[in-house]
Amino acid sequence: MVWSEIWDSSIHSLPEQVKRRLNGEKIKADAITVNVEDQTAVVVGSDPEPYRVSLSKCSCFDFASREWPCKHIYRLASELGMLEDWPKVSRSGSKAALEDAQAEIERWRQEFLAGNISAKKYVKIADALMSK
Repeated sequence: MVWSEIWDSSIHSLPEQVKRRLNGEKIKADAITVNVEDQTAVVVGSDPEPYRVSLSKCSCFDFASREWPCKHIYRLASELGMLEDWPKVSRSGSKAALEDAQAEIERWRQEFLAGNISAKKYVKIADALMSK
């Protein structure tokens, strides 16, 4: 199977999917047994039964409830060399992103002051933008 034929590449940069890929990287090497020939794996996780994983499905709850790649699928794809490298971070780009984040925080502050969003929502957004 070819990774790009199974999953639309646009989903992999969504925040929740990036989080799943990062979590997949945390799976210890001794917790995964990969069968390269049939592109499957068995992952020992938090459930009593190990997870059965292929590039298109996984026996974990996350996959069953969402039907999108879970951390186990991302780990398998990584083990098989099917994932692109993470984008390289540039210092100039990082500085520009920080300036953009500050402008965005100010925009949301104005929404808060106008009564369009709650204080809790404003703080949550500002915290997320400041963690860039």
